[in-house]
Amino acid sequence: MTNESAIESTPTTGKLFSLGQIMLATFLGAPLAGSLLVAQNYRVLQKSSAAWQSIAYGVVSTVILFIIAFLLPEKFPNSLLPVIYCFAMRQLVSYLQGDAITRHYSSGGTKGSWLVAILLGVASLAVLFAFVFTAFMLYAMLE
Repeated sequence: MTNESAIESTPTTGKLFSLGQIMLATFLGAPLAGSLLVAQNYRVLQKSSAAWQSIAYGVVSTVILFIIAFLLPEKFPNSLLPVIYCFAMRQLVSYLQGDAITRHYSSGGTKGSWLVAILLGVASLAVLFAFVFTAFMLYAMLE
């Protein structure tokens, strides 16, 4: 992916999603949802290869997250895992796009819609639940 040093100038056309919006989508729909907003930011910043990379990393990190979640002990605090992956996403986005987002807003650029961030997070959650449900049903049928 592309970090701040590779993003020379921030275009004021288009809407960039803020760190808060990306974190909310990540909280609602796992890293997949947050990575989709990161990818949209990269598209606005005219970095299409970084956009595709962020989607791929989001899918991989979501799969890893599910594996970790299934391997955790029963007494593990339920709220700790979302806090960890939301904090990790915030730090990553801050490093990769933080200055570009700040420059975009300070030069008159507009912010992406909170409604889009929420709906994307909820839609990602629904898709992930459908995949997990299907996997469990297939597993039960094969037993």
